[in-house]
Amino acid sequence: MIHFGIDLGGVKIEIIAIDIVGRELPRRWIPMPPGGYVVTIRVIAALGGTARLWERA
Repeated sequence: MIHFGIDLGGVKIEIIAIDIVGRELPRRWIPMPPGGYVVTIRVIAALGGTARLWERA
């Protein structure tokens, strides 16, 4: 199982994954997109979907 954390800041959105033994996997981030709440939620969902690939690696 992998646990995820999201850092939602003013200039970036970053996602981190921690594997079952507590190792930090590579972080992924993008600049904060313009467009408000809906766009931000869509970006978080996309990053989360991309991060799920860590489980298969």
